[in-house]
Amino acid sequence: MRDNPAGDSQGTEGVKMKRTIVAATALLASIGSAGAQEDEIIVTGSRISAYERDFVPVAHLKRRADFLLTTITVESDSRDGDLRRSEVLKTLSALADRAAKDASVELAVKRTFELEGDEIVYVEPLTTKALAADILTGGSRSDTTKAELIVKTAIRPEDTLETAFGRLEKFAQSASKTGRALVYADDEPGLSVVDLDRYRAPLLAAIAADAAALKSALGPDYGISLAGFEQPVRWRVVGPLELALYFPYSSAAAPR
Repeated sequence: MRDNPAGDSQGTEGVKMKRTIVAATALLASIGSAGAQEDEIIVTGSRISAYERDFVPVAHLKRRADFLLTTITVESDSRDGDLRRSEVLKTLSALADRAAKDASVELAVKRTFELEGDEIVYVEPLTTKALAADILTGGSRSDTTKAELIVKTAIRPEDTLETAFGRLEKFAQSASKTGRALVYADDEPGLSVVDLDRYRAPLLAAIAADAAALKSALGPDYGISLAGFEQPVRWRVVGPLELALYFPYSSAAAPR
């Protein structure tokens, strides 16, 4: 019987493709249908030019961020491209499985919205839709494949930066890797906050109380005017885990 190099080549390619599809299917199954969290903004990564000119007013709220997060990278440099993708996907699947069993961490993807020079970075849950979009990219070299995810942990009342980041490091270091895949975490964590608009009512109450105190101090012959409440809630990072939340409002006192 004659050899069939072309058939062998097609068979090999078919095996490679099947291996990648199987790995991707396993990852999709492990992710499932994660529940979305609305409007989770990475406050340490977003750049909004108007905020840079702000000063934090006297009436503001000091709150801890909701999550500490960092980028986790899965990368393979195996020579065969399909094998690289398969190794990365299988390692991602193992990470997703582990995160599903670990209540202290969640996996997500990072998205960026740009408008007129401003940049808002937000968090999107790791779902099949996010995976299909663009999770696999080229690595640091032409012969590498990588995927970047966000791993995040809810900030607890007793947390320090070290204890919260320790949970992220532990998760990355305990990853089950396939083949030549590597897993490493960025050593510069960020902060995110969910649903900034929920702070609107308490901020208004704080500003009203401050205005009432000023009016009381000045006496009945003075009136207080306030402006700037059409703006969204803004933030300023003021500590390792802390944020100042505020409106860029203005106040003025004048005789009646």
